[in-house]
Amino acid sequence: MLTRLRLVAGGTALAIGLCVLAASAPAAPPDLPKDSYKRAIDAEITSIQGLLKGGSPDKRAANTIKAEAMMLALYGEATGNAALTSQALQVAEAAAKKDWKGADAAAKGLGSPKAGAAPKGPLHEQAKFDLDAAMSPFRLGKVGGLNIEADIRAAVKGSPIKGPDAELIAVRSAAIASYAIHYPNDKAMMGNNKGKWEKLSKEMIDLSKQIAEEAKGGANQQKLTGLFKRLDANCTNCHNDFRD
Repeated sequence: MLTRLRLVAGGTALAIGLCVLAASAPAAPPDLPKDSYKRAIDAEITSIQGLLKGGSPDKRAANTIKAEAMMLALYGEATGNAALTSQALQVAEAAAKKDWKGADAAAKGLGSPKAGAAPKGPLHEQAKFDLDAAMSPFRLGKVGGLNIEADIRAAVKGSPIKGPDAELIAVRSAAIASYAIHYPNDKAMMGNNKGKWEKLSKEMIDLSKQIAEEAKGGANQQKLTGLFKRLDANCTNCHNDFRD
């Protein structure tokens, strides 16, 4: 009987351990069209090299530079380009140390990345990345962001948006959400709020995927406007619940 109880207890402990591991395991990159990722890679490389300004970036763009590097690392994972992931992490690590000359040198190799060491652990644990840095690209371009929030709001108001522009917003939003889900803030850690944080993050990824697919499928403006309204509502709900 004692042996049986030990086996049951051991099996229960193993099951609990597996559940904990499953809950903490990093999610796969968002399931977006590969062509969308490839276009985003080109756009991100151009953007990050521009923001670095040869190693003398605007200080307000520091978090966005790190975020774009981390987004590129994720794009590399999504497209099976391990060299891009490695090269992008070099940029992110240099940015985390405010080594802008080093970040600029690494960024110049993003177009033809060389294979390097695989990351030690999941991407969201690299380069001292956090929620503030992940969300920085949503800020206005004039303060160092990528204007994502303003572009979403413009689409919500009915401004025509080209398919490639909508597609880029979608890939960026999905990538940011896939990182943000790992960085619940203090409010999200209270009570049962973490579940809501994760739900909103996953919803953001799903809506972004729908936008990317619609943008590739002909960019029907009415459908895109409706999807951007839902994405904007998702952001607003998250801000209302969790922003200080």
